[in-house]
Amino acid sequence: MVCLWLAEFGPAAALAAVEDEEKAYRQGWLAIHAAARRGYALVVRMLLAAAPQTAGHSTPHGRTPLHEAATSGDADTVELLLAVAPATAAAADSAGRFPLHEAAAALSAKAVLLLYAAHPEAALAADAEGWMPLHCAAAESVIEEEEEEEEALDALLQAAPEAAFHAHAGGRQPLHLAAGSYSSERALRSLLNAAPNAARAADKDGVTALHRAAITGHTAAVQILAEAAPDMLLAQDADGETPLHWAAGSLDADAEVVEACLAAAPLGTSLVTAKAKNGCLPLHFAAEANNLSALDAICRALPPGGVTATNLRGWAGERSPGKMGHVQMAAALVAAAPGSLTLTVDNGSTPMHLAAYCCRSEHKCSTS
Repeated sequence: MVCLWLAEFGPAAALAAVEDEEKAYRQGWLAIHAAARRGYALVVRMLLAAAPQTAGHSTPHGRTPLHEAATSGDADTVELLLAVAPATAAAADSAGRFPLHEAAAALSAKAVLLLYAAHPEAALAADAEGWMPLHCAAAESVIEEEEEEEEALDALLQAAPEAAFHAHAGGRQPLHLAAGSYSSERALRSLLNAAPNAARAADKDGVTALHRAAITGHTAAVQILAEAAPDMLLAQDADGETPLHWAAGSLDADAEVVEACLAAAPLGTSLVTAKAKNGCLPLHFAAEANNLSALDAICRALPPGGVTATNLRGWAGERSPGKMGHVQMAAALVAAAPGSLTLTVDNGSTPMHLAAYCCRSEHKCSTS
């Protein structure tokens, strides 16, 4: 098909800019950009034969065909373009991203190695938002990843281990990103080995890697991070919320994640009675999120008399335990804290009033 296309329209067609609905991003694209983005090595080879100068063409956004090939993760396409225009490995786009950033995000170990060999300095280059290639790989790594994808992260760590300590503009290190992306245990341990103190680091909002692992419901990550820094289970973000608060308020987290937090807590501490700045317990977060599994696990861990009408009173409104929208939630709370029956929200309703209302209306509770 490509041969016929070239035969009919000639080499000039290879220079025609692509125009479609993604003009904002694809402005200035040539046919070779489109082929490279899809990892069509054979098509790229034919286009280079027709117009080799296109390998160095940069769009108004600074995107070269090598950027697009790296984004596809296809090492054969990357190798073809490097052979014709090796200097493009050192070209950053308007966002400060090198082709190595894109290969890292694609978790292509072969492409990462090719691009690192062509321009090693890119391994420690931060884009406009402070992301290094290692950040890109950490953010995209997932527990189901193939061996080559894990090798991409390993290759970046070996090339630039100091990148594991670097925080991007939001204050997050690669470990933060891996913890929040359901990364494999191998990836998490690799990052921890490279930067052990990253387990104690907080971003600009006070969020730690443990917070991010907890909210994603990644039990293995919680266990690994808590083993490395158990005291960080008590770490509070800018709102005073601990990782257990985040787990309790997330529908992605279940009793297993909550129990992992509780099991790793330092001796003499009680995560379930830790208050956020607005006075909320993890219990409130579980109730508001309708997370019955998490609420049940938290209730089992409550000390006798740990939640009473006295210390619950006043925590009304958005995070009132009554706003749980499920009678089972109210029943679980009442069983753990009978005194909460006297808790009222702004309109005078008790948890049971609200639970009954929600079950009848099948709508989210409202105190208005």
